[in-house]
Amino acid sequence: MNKLKTIFFCLGMSACVAVTAQSDRLNGGDRLNAGQTIFSANHKIKLVMQNDGNLVLYTTHDDHPIWASATNSIEPRYAVMQEDGNFVVYNPARKAVWSSNTYKYRGAFLVLQNDGNMVIYQASKAVWSSGTAGKVKPGDNDRDRRDDNRRDEHGPGERRHEHNEEGMLAPNARLVRGQSIVSEDKKLRLSMMETGELALYKTANNEILWSSMTIGTDAVYAVMQNDGNLGIFNNSNQMLWSSRSEGHQGSYLMLQRDGNMTIGNERETLWSSGTIGWVKSMLNSQLGELSWDGRMLPGDVLYRGQYFISPNKKLRLNMQDNGNLVLFANSSIKEYNNDVLWSTMTKGTDAAFAIMQADGNLVLYNDRRSIIWSSKTGGNQGAYLSMEKDGNMIIRRDDGKQLWQ
Repeated sequence: MNKLKTIFFCLGMSACVAVTAQSDRLNGGDRLNAGQTIFSANHKIKLVMQNDGNLVLYTTHDDHPIWASATNSIEPRYAVMQEDGNFVVYNPARKAVWSSNTYKYRGAFLVLQNDGNMVIYQASKAVWSSGTAGKVKPGDNDRDRRDDNRRDEHGPGERRHEHNEEGMLAPNARLVRGQSIVSEDKKLRLSMMETGELALYKTANNEILWSSMTIGTDAVYAVMQNDGNLGIFNNSNQMLWSSRSEGHQGSYLMLQRDGNMTIGNERETLWSSGTIGWVKSMLNSQLGELSWDGRMLPGDVLYRGQYFISPNKKLRLNMQDNGNLVLFANSSIKEYNNDVLWSTMTKGTDAAFAIMQADGNLVLYNDRRSIIWSSKTGGNQGAYLSMEKDGNMIIRRDDGKQLWQ
């Protein structure tokens, strides 16, 4: 259990406010003043707001810096995890001198993980990281490279690992693009796809049962971290997705005979794909209206039967059961032909979901991951879809520039 820590900060010269936060994290509104520190749950890394104005992540056993905001200054500064999801370092004049640029992820929080990574999550979605996973103590990286080289001798295809058990991803074992593990009964396959997603398949017919939905990202490998967290990373070691099961040293991933993929240990199950008995976890998603703010942000997915409406309640974007993505001129679930403003014209296809990919492309896929339709706006990292007050639906770059409507 994480301990609680009280962080004090002052407004002006007199009034001080106490913020209670878990010792390994900063929630929305939590703040670190100069000289204050938080630690990971295993106390192997610490985040320090230094008196020189620099925000620094250290390994605690030797005070070795592994990440910094590079905001050194003679001015006292503070860091705040804002409620809009942005982690920001300010000077005394409240001018931002560094930020994580995650202001689009309201309700996000920051965690110091046991694997040495500092990550900002919105719910279970990783939206930023320090890229320091595996840097907890000297020698870890060399050992991991030796392990990777030993595993990579087998080349693409099924993954071998040190436990040598079928259907298992052991602590520190990785899957790189093009590699898979198969369950003991040969009925399940977990693959790190060339599309950037980690997907669980039925081997009999290649039907996808579960996916990380990281399609279109620059993800290159998945790793079962030693702290119990399954993470997906790019070549810069930035975490793009995780199972949020950290803090359970030595846990492992297992493909079970009942169709479920789980992360756990001998004592408990920490996470599962929800595919027990071959029930697709994607179909267990909430149907009907999603409480979005009129935008599809990178990584957001609309499955059949889901929709969201514009903030002014005048537009509705619906992924219909017939495979068509339709923009309606009303927020009611009643559909009239004259209310249709736009559609992908994919009615009658097997399109299963629409995803706003991290590369800026809005894409309709079927369950086999064949593209049914796309906006052809790839190559614009961070772009998002927005339903506008004037009735337009626009894909904008993260700087607001219009790419598509």
